[in-house]
Amino acid sequence: MGRPTSPLPKALDEAPLFLDLLSHAGELLAVNSTQARALGYRPQELAGKPGTLIYTPDSLRRIRQLLAALPPGAVSEQQRLTLRGREGRPIPVIANAEALALQGGPGLRLAKIRLDPLLAEIGQAERELRILRGFVTATRDACWCIEFAEPVDLGAGEEEIVRQVFENECYWRLCNDAMARLYRLPEGLDFNQEQVRFVFPRNPENEAFVRQLNDAKFHLDGAPSLDQRYDGAQMHAENDVRAEIRDGYLLRMWGTVRDISRQKERERRLARQADQVADILSALPDPVLVFDEGGVLEAANPALEWLFGWRAEEVLGRSVLQLLRFEEDWASIAAGARPGGPELRLAATVLCPDGRRQPCAVAIGSLA
Repeated sequence: MGRPTSPLPKALDEAPLFLDLLSHAGELLAVNSTQARALGYRPQELAGKPGTLIYTPDSLRRIRQLLAALPPGAVSEQQRLTLRGREGRPIPVIANAEALALQGGPGLRLAKIRLDPLLAEIGQAERELRILRGFVTATRDACWCIEFAEPVDLGAGEEEIVRQVFENECYWRLCNDAMARLYRLPEGLDFNQEQVRFVFPRNPENEAFVRQLNDAKFHLDGAPSLDQRYDGAQMHAENDVRAEIRDGYLLRMWGTVRDISRQKERERRLARQADQVADILSALPDPVLVFDEGGVLEAANPALEWLFGWRAEEVLGRSVLQLLRFEEDWASIAAGARPGGPELRLAATVLCPDGRRQPCAVAIGSLA
């Protein structure tokens, strides 16, 4: 049997991969030290020996098929083979096979990495994924993940980032049953197969949501959005968001979402009521002043100027004692104005901006 015209390069003898060279008859022409040690041999113990010494029968059959099928220079990748150690222990490997033209006929150079560490890592990843899916499925919180098949370039300007978030191709991942219930997905459909844009449409509220996320580097709690349920109803939502960003590109973002539509409606109702109260107070002919517990003026209606000459902007933030004088000290008055208690009626003197002192009757109650 002739020897190869290109023996194994010396630099590969200690390389962190398994490397050997076989003749067309299945003889081991060369084995690097890394592979030999892993099998329990010295390299010189293997040179010239039949491949059956270190390969299982199935693997050797596959090697012979490759020798017959590959022309010189051709490469076949990702071949699953099994080596045998000196004690017979199987060592699964993944190999790239390169066909060679040797002096005695065709040959095959096999570069391999061990599969058992990779399989252990894959097994660990699969276990962790099952645990993660279990948590996500069992939680009552609506969990979601958007994965961008076209990553978003976070080095672009703000408006371009917003455009890409809403226009780049993306998909739902790991959305749970609570998410489907929250958005009223019809029975029998898988949320993860639905279109992201239907639930998360482009609108002014969601554009502001993306800008807020971008400002916070996509790490934000309580970010508001305006989403759409599958029955067509809009839903005010609050999101806790995290993201995976690599080399300046947004690959995926995920988080939890809560329905705050009722809260928003309460806020709108309270705002309308506050406007109505403000309109009523503005029309009252008597001055109405709001102080905090320390006696600092927080609000006043226009009647304060009509009757006493003080504009509200001049006195907001001032102490009550800069406007009024009481026979009792303010601490005693404030302690007597208890929530739910009776209104206090006191005599006082108003200190007007022109220096006048005007007696008046004061009614004091607590808003808390």
